[in-house]
Amino acid sequence: MGEEDDDDEKVTEFWVRVEESQGFDVEHLMETKPEWCLLHYETSDFDSEVLLYAKFGIHNYNMLQGKNLQLSCIEKCNTRPNYAFSRYYITLVAKDPAAGGSFVPFQTKVFEQGCKNIKTLAVCIARVKSESQENPELPGSVYDCAQVSLPDEWPSEDSFSDKKRYYVVRLAILLLLMTQFNCDLFAFSLYTYTDEEIGGAKT
Repeated sequence: MGEEDDDDEKVTEFWVRVEESQGFDVEHLMETKPEWCLLHYETSDFDSEVLLYAKFGIHNYNMLQGKNLQLSCIEKCNTRPNYAFSRYYITLVAKDPAAGGSFVPFQTKVFEQGCKNIKTLAVCIARVKSESQENPELPGSVYDCAQVSLPDEWPSEDSFSDKKRYYVVRLAILLLLMTQFNCDLFAFSLYTYTDEEIGGAKT
């Protein structure tokens, strides 16, 4: 019994420390990770899913903060899989064209629910890393993560002429995402498209 109690204490302590880091900077914990704890840590050879989720987190941040950050590279990804859902904690480097192309460390947590062919995604954390304490994770279910306050006034059409701050998601990319995942989560990306883009001349 005593040995089992010690194992339980180690598991509890491990997850407490993971939660303290909000799931991101856990590499210093991996050497003491109990064998059966499902937490995977990667620093290279990221699959296309992780790349897509990183971009999804940046899109979410850009929409809510009025920014135009762009993915530069992924530094690391921690994954907590489950039989019904998985959580991806992605640390990346983003480029900010509005700040002279400077690079900023960025973190995003993406919640994935569903099976292989039908998935629901939600961004629970999307922030510049220095904003960690000011941008806590939204509480509640996967659907609560998508509940945000819309602005009182939408930007005018002229305001979108600043290409360093705003960008248009290409229709072909948007449609590809919508066919793979819950399309409602990508509705925020669809502002306006020219007839040429809708006709497929731009991909």
